[in-house]
Amino acid sequence: MKMKKTDIGVVAFMYAVCAFFYAYSGKLTAEQSAALVGRISFTSRLEDLADTDFLVEAILEKLEVKHDFYRQLCAVVAEDAILCSNTSGLSITKIAEAVTHPERFAGMHWMNPPHIIPLIEIVEGEQTAPETAELVRQVALGMKKKPVIVKDAPSFVLNRLQQAILRESLHIVQQGIASPEAVDDVMKYALGFRYACFGPFETCDLGGLDIHHNIAKYTFADLCTATEPFGLISECIEHDRLGVKNGAGELVVNSIDTDGVKNGFDLELLDAVAQRCAVPIIASGGAGKMEDFKELFLNHPRVDAGLAASIFHTKQVDLRDLKLYLRENGVEMRV
Repeated sequence: MKMKKTDIGVVAFMYAVCAFFYAYSGKLTAEQSAALVGRISFTSRLEDLADTDFLVEAILEKLEVKHDFYRQLCAVVAEDAILCSNTSGLSITKIAEAVTHPERFAGMHWMNPPHIIPLIEIVEGEQTAPETAELVRQVALGMKKKPVIVKDAPSFVLNRLQQAILRESLHIVQQGIASPEAVDDVMKYALGFRYACFGPFETCDLGGLDIHHNIAKYTFADLCTATEPFGLISECIEHDRLGVKNGAGELVVNSIDTDGVKNGFDLELLDAVAQRCAVPIIASGGAGKMEDFKELFLNHPRVDAGLAASIFHTKQVDLRDLKLYLRENGVEMRV
């Protein structure tokens, strides 16, 4: 099926353009902003979706609400329209029970903030056709995203990993091993840096499988095994303290306020993404070529040359040629 520029695609493209300007020029002009907003259309009528060929749903995270929506939607859209849910963890297979021709239905889970984070989880339900998953993957690639195809399971992959980290973080604080501030710093200034470049399996390969296996022998038994929410977050929930949506952070003293989220969070995250993520994303796409460095360093000066060199070294780039190339273009490589 030939894809058209749907409203959803335009919105996602708008976010990508905004991210580029915020990251590398720090601003959008009024004209640019108006042009982007002008590409978005709004409706509250399902009938207006009759010609849609690709739709991403992001409504309330309740199965019965989604079922009602899809029953109504399927009576309007074409039988070959591709339908996706942005659910963070509801079963794609169960949602599909309300979808006619469920083979054209898949999960398309974006990571917040979606205009900055590259990842999109493409979730295959039990009846999702492989062709559907591949088409959704191609759409994501067309928006310069990093799609991964996963099988349907509670919370998929991203949130399973995120909740595993959160559970252990709560356990560490509850046991008095470290404060919430210290746990956040460990994530931001160590694991965050590492995992932006190498995943957990790559980290094991690099560090030595025997070493990680031995550490697991005496660590796994001491890790949290709780099966229900507990600790600081549960205590806050009981007192209706919900974090920034109530005006300020709750778990970390002086952590983040509403104005900080509105005015600084996106720009700070964009800078971090440029520093930590731009190079491995390029590298994983068959990089290690000098033209990739030209695009990266001459157009995106915030990316650290030393970080790039270390990552591209794993892709078998000749560092002598790289150092000469960068120096010719006014970039000193720190290794």
